[in-house]
Amino acid sequence: MRSMRVVLVGILVVTAACGDAEPPAVDAAVEASVVQDLDAVVMSAIEAHRAGDYDRAVELSLQAEAMLPNHPRLLFNTACALALSGDTEAALDRLERIAAMQYAVDLEASASMAPLRDQPRFDGVLRAMAAITEPIEKSAVAFTVPDRTFLVEGVAHDPATGDLFLSSLYLRRIARVTPEGEMVAFTEPSKDLWSMLGMVVDSENSRLWSITVGGPRMQNAAKDEPLQSALVEFSLIDGSEIARFDAPSDIEGTALDSLAVGGDGAVYVSDSGAGAIHRLRPGGKRLEAMVPPGTFLSTQGLELSADGSILYAADYGRGVAAVDVESGEVRFLEHDGPCLLGIDGLERHGDDLIAIQNGIQPPRVVRIVLGPGGDTITAVETLERAHHLYREPTLGTVVGDDLIYVAASQWRSFDADGKLLVDQLVEPTILRLPLTE
Repeated sequence: MRSMRVVLVGILVVTAACGDAEPPAVDAAVEASVVQDLDAVVMSAIEAHRAGDYDRAVELSLQAEAMLPNHPRLLFNTACALALSGDTEAALDRLERIAAMQYAVDLEASASMAPLRDQPRFDGVLRAMAAITEPIEKSAVAFTVPDRTFLVEGVAHDPATGDLFLSSLYLRRIARVTPEGEMVAFTEPSKDLWSMLGMVVDSENSRLWSITVGGPRMQNAAKDEPLQSALVEFSLIDGSEIARFDAPSDIEGTALDSLAVGGDGAVYVSDSGAGAIHRLRPGGKRLEAMVPPGTFLSTQGLELSADGSILYAADYGRGVAAVDVESGEVRFLEHDGPCLLGIDGLERHGDDLIAIQNGIQPPRVVRIVLGPGGDTITAVETLERAHHLYREPTLGTVVGDDLIYVAASQWRSFDADGKLLVDQLVEPTILRLPLTE
């Protein structure tokens, strides 16, 4: 989730670096805690570009590409510099690569594209970019929440009862929705519960686990509300709090985010701020390190393989990684085709992963088909894209052969001081997306 992501300014201002009149809106797919040297290289490339030293801008942009390979925004940086340095063929090569990754860039708005506009290949890139922004709508509305201020962030499912659970970013509580559609309180607002984010139901042990994060975007937040986070264990029976596990205090910038629960009751927790994964062992008293800080740029959704041997982790700035549950070894899953940046929610349907990408434009839901053994990607299929009800989709849960997911989290409906802009809100919307034909 987006609450604790640190912005890599150098990549975010790529359009300004490419000579555009105004800086672009923040591209959430590259919001991440990134090593400072990459930031420095990108900023140096921007400075060279602004000074008109396009050869130096190319040199530095290529260096940045080598540090974070196949990142479409970095490829675009280089394409801008190459176009202005006169190497139009190399610039077009990169633009075609970006289009093949199904990562949309507004080329019409970029002044750096001027040297390419009379090239036939550029027309092809424009057509490809237009195609990957066309809406694909297969969902139906599952339900909406009448209280616009609820701001649903996550949804979880209890297979034993059919109940759904909704976490509120703003109201600091969790609600239960019965199969009949009645919405009742699961937890009540409390000073000890902050913004409620990702949730997982452990029906077998009658538990609901959730991440809570303190910060300015919650009701009754103090002006100097500290950024803090914790894993909370609730009784699935009555919503009472059973235990609480604070984020590790010895890790700088820690920010708990999403979670997954294993068949043995172990809880795995992503840390978007530190780029780490923590684990709470069955009966454990504290979160322990599983994957050390700095391994990921910004760890988001987690999901386990069917046999529980692999933990899949969405890295907002790099894609999907497979983590060996026993050893903690991390392997990023490389593939050709649609990029997997900006994944927030990550779920499993059979042996496939279902990812909700809100950090690219337009947002989409994709199926990630895994190869034998679950440690390779064989295909990525777009299931839904640019739905007209999207107001920043976030998290979901698989129920049978459907994905139930949050379509309108409205994360950006706050001013700079964290005040909720109520007049901009719509009813929080939950969609039901069929995962089979």
